[in-house]
Amino acid sequence: MAPKIDKELLPMKAHYFFFNAGTAPVMPFMPTLARQLGFSTVVIGTMYTILPIVGMLAKPLFGFVADRYQRHRTLFLIGEVLTAIAFFLIQFTPAIPQALPTVEFNCHGGASTLKYYSEFDKCIENNLESYYGERVLTCQLYCKANAEQLDFVCDNWVHNNSTSNANNTSNNITCPERNSQKLNFNTFLDMSKIEMLGDHLFFIIPHDRGQIGGENITLNCPHDKPLFNTSCQIECNDAYFHSELTQYTAINNADVWGMHQFWYFFIML
Repeated sequence: MAPKIDKELLPMKAHYFFFNAGTAPVMPFMPTLARQLGFSTVVIGTMYTILPIVGMLAKPLFGFVADRYQRHRTLFLIGEVLTAIAFFLIQFTPAIPQALPTVEFNCHGGASTLKYYSEFDKCIENNLESYYGERVLTCQLYCKANAEQLDFVCDNWVHNNSTSNANNTSNNITCPERNSQKLNFNTFLDMSKIEMLGDHLFFIIPHDRGQIGGENITLNCPHDKPLFNTSCQIECNDAYFHSELTQYTAINNADVWGMHQFWYFFIML
């Protein structure tokens, strides 16, 4: 006996088949896209908790409107068009701006280094060394510093400036304000000399070179002085470097709800 096909329901069955066939390859990858955009797993989980509830409420609501005004086909087509537009536009969701990577600046024992912690240290080391080779990056450091640390900088970097003395130039560098609680300076990273010790990456500063106020200085780290270390944000004006050292936890989950990127992505879903 040949199977019978209800031709009246065939268009509806075809709709569900093609609709699910079109969305199925996309929906499973939405969490991956959200992570690439910078959303945390907590934010993604919250979105996927809310979406089924919204869908549960929307279906009877739109069903009531369609029955009330007898516009079933119109609302159906509008829903199809809006779904197609939303799935197309979701690829243009802007990423969340990431905070600058955080490193630890160490100055002691005649050498200055930058220390970075990550659970993927070995991968980052290999990626950076293969990408940059022998290049040297110029980076700006925005550091926290107390009064004693700023005195250290003034005594050992500014007043004891061997770079200016070697070039027979006058020292026009002014000491950082003692009560400012911050220290900003430029330095250089030799990307061919990245070392990994334990759970940390160490970036070597070649010849302890630096700049304050556009003037070259030597980051003197005397052996007889105590360890000078502080937390800094680093900016090298290099997208690849920042992407490798990006720390997603730097953005508070509570702050995401006020970002337009989140609402754009959520509405498109």
